[in-house]
Amino acid sequence: MQVSVEINDLECRMTVGVPRMRVDEEVQKRLVDLARKSRINGFRPGKVPVRVIQQRYGEQVRQEVLGELTQESFQNAVMQEQLRPAGMPSIEFDEEDNNAEHISFTAAFEIYPELAEIQLAGISVEKVTAEVAETDIDAMISKLREQRKGWEIVAREAHEGDALSINFEGFLEGEEASFNGGSAENYFLELGGGRLIEGFETGLIGCQANEQRTLNLVFPENYQNDELAGKAVRFEITVHSVQEAKLPEVDADFIKSFGVEAGEQEAFRADIRDNLERELTDTLRGRLKQQVLDKLLEHNDIKVPKALVEMDAKQLKENVEAEFTNKGLDLAYLNLQTELFIERASKRVKLGILIAEIIKQNSLHPPAEKIRNMVENVAATYEEPETVIAWFYSDPEHLKEIEASVLEDEVVNWVLERVTVTETARSFAEVIHPDVDADNNTEVNADA
Repeated sequence: MQVSVEINDLECRMTVGVPRMRVDEEVQKRLVDLARKSRINGFRPGKVPVRVIQQRYGEQVRQEVLGELTQESFQNAVMQEQLRPAGMPSIEFDEEDNNAEHISFTAAFEIYPELAEIQLAGISVEKVTAEVAETDIDAMISKLREQRKGWEIVAREAHEGDALSINFEGFLEGEEASFNGGSAENYFLELGGGRLIEGFETGLIGCQANEQRTLNLVFPENYQNDELAGKAVRFEITVHSVQEAKLPEVDADFIKSFGVEAGEQEAFRADIRDNLERELTDTLRGRLKQQVLDKLLEHNDIKVPKALVEMDAKQLKENVEAEFTNKGLDLAYLNLQTELFIERASKRVKLGILIAEIIKQNSLHPPAEKIRNMVENVAATYEEPETVIAWFYSDPEHLKEIEASVLEDEVVNWVLERVTVTETARSFAEVIHPDVDADNNTEVNADA
């Protein structure tokens, strides 16, 4: 087998010569075999002359043989030249010379980049540490009570934190008819919830049942509905009732409703602590991992095969479309283009190559005990953990995603051992609920 290779960056052109004698011998062998099995009128079974089979099926058989030998020769040539193809090759046969000893084809394909060394110099990583305090447990209990709160009608002025039952109708400046989606009846509004545009909820502080109010407001410039953004609006509002929040007591019934059968405060707090610590550990681990991977990309700007990027971008697009379909939304409205995902796909492919190279160069593998720990952590979120654990270990395929995640952790640990790491202590709240800029991109109602 003759092989010649030309490489330009990641683009490779490989010319392979398949011995003509081998092709001819395999074609003749198949024609003889076909002659024994064929049934053709005028000939006894098994007695069809090879020349007849040649006339009828010769070209078809030859193309089949060429296809199979081409695939086999390509794989052998790739191994011989120690190449790493990325994606499927484009194959073209050279113009055939019937007197030549070889039938040649040229395969064009991309290859993976060769990384001599992973660059880690200058990488600095911040490792955040935190613990769950008793005040964090108190805050979670308050949140759980808030989620289960009820409402009671009161005969007084409305305060922030109260809820109102209202009718409202919105009119854009200069228009007599209310705008589409700007009206509602018996609308339940919690004051201070920030659900409606600025000024709507604060404008109802101090109102009472059966009161009517007019609010002159302006939609934010960045409002999600372009037809309303930045426009002046008048809301005519009728208040039906003022309701006060009633929080449930943290008694045995309340505690049991969260699966703590004993109904005891101590067991309830212990269960909350376990959940918060699990959430904290997962959050810290995830953010540290993401930080390390981002730094790897930042310090290792490698070229990647276009074919892999395009494949990944297509997959990302299909994932979003599947999510839309599952929600019953119209894909025609989405109108996604693969190009929108190219940048993200490029980063994902680069990162995948870097991770794979670190694993290969350092012979990393996912330790069994860490796989078990991750399986148990996942199982702990279910009602019957042992059943979930048994499912994972019932089939090696079930563990593949866990193993991949653990292996990524091993890569992260390998990097952390070789870069500058500074520890920063923060509170549970700072980790779980970092400050973000509030966006006043709220809605008038569900239809606006």
